Amino acid sequence: MSDVWSQYWRQGHPTTFGAYFCDGYTGAIADFVTESLLSNNLATMSITEFCCGNGASLAPLAGLGSAIKYTGIDLAQVKLNRATASLCQDSGIDVNIVPNTGVENTPLKDDSQDVVLSIYGIEYSDIKRSIAEARRVLIDGGRLRILMHHCESSVATMSHRALSEFDSDDITRVTQNLRTISDALIRLDSPQQLKLDREAEIARSKINGLCNKYLGDTNPATGNAFMIDHVSRGLRFFQILREPKDARSKFIEDLELESRSSRERHQQMVDVAYDEASMSELATTMHDNGWNSVYFEPYKDNDGVIGWSLTAVC
Repeated sequence: MSDVWSQYWRQGHPTTFGAYFCDGYTGAIADFVTESLLSNNLATMSITEFCCGNGASLAPLAGLGSAIKYTGIDLAQVKLNRATASLCQDSGIDVNIVPNTGVENTPLKDDSQDVVLSIYGIEYSDIKRSIAEARRVLIDGGRLRILMHHCESSVATMSHRALSEFDSDDITRVTQNLRTISDALIRLDSPQQLKLDREAEIARSKINGLCNKYLGDTNPATGNAFMIDHVSRGLRFFQILREPKDARSKFIEDLELESRSSRERHQQMVDVAYDEASMSELATTMHDNGWNSVYFEPYKDNDGVIGWSLTAVC
């Protein structure tokens, strides 16, 4: 699981939503991060984020103007980008990112954290073990704040649609035809001669056919958004025809790897989405294991349900 997310985070995305929230969480999600923290009276607040990704929660936390010791833990290879690191430095947030570490068994000391936070993350782990770990590291009276994927949210709906749109055979066809063109360039003196190469022309014609198939309808409501994105990114290959063979090969390999990894990430987002019965079972388990004030509800923005809010006190 961590490999496909490590690849994703290495691309610099701050959140699991790609181009959305490109500057960190805003709106209702940012409000969730900061809710109940505004009245904090501690000189320094210790906050640990389970499954932190590239630290999107730090943007709203920086807006609190509080002295915060933040630890972000993630199974994937994650790191802060320069903008987030600079924001934290300017805001006085002491940041420690712990990559390649499962939140079921953290390096944190017992009774050391005021808040354990997770935004669309802890549900990817063994959640019962991870919540038990949160209880271990929280101080008496410490707070758990989790925003989880909801099976009826727009994210779940989009992920289901993406899975239905994924066409493995056509992704392979894009890869094969781009490789044919790349191999032809080895035989030729310049990209201008590609039209003289029969195999390259056949491959180009097949690429054009895939463009006609998918790019003829770019309406997000009716087109195949997943394959539109893949084919569109594949066309960027023709901008690097003069690059060395190794660079062209890497582009083609990365193109297919990202689409197949994207499918796996969408599948995971569907698989970890909770319904009400699952949330109720989890809340009961937490109460039975000593948590206080366990409460969950659908969390909404202006467009509808965006997740489950789960809160508790240690």
